[in-house]
Amino acid sequence: MSAAEREEIRKIQNNVIASLHRPPKNYALLNVCEEVSILYLKEFESLDQPYGERDVIAVTFHLICRGEIGISRSPDSVLRPAALLLP
Repeated sequence: MSAAEREEIRKIQNNVIASLHRPPKNYALLNVCEEVSILYLKEFESLDQPYGERDVIAVTFHLICRGEIGISRSPDSVLRPAALLLP
């Protein structure tokens, strides 16, 4: 995958992330423990570093698709990165 394609995926994901609504403070995952809250809330932060050639983009793609509170289900946000990831 080219650097331009990886950057396009990052741009799409950042647009999705920017459109997300943070979960309410009483959301179950935010009340497990502080470490889980910190990890979960990182999903709502923009990706500020370009993907490298060896980065696992599928992990971030999975986060967009799982459909939990605040996670986008926009078809374009899923289909465009998927098309770029296919060989």
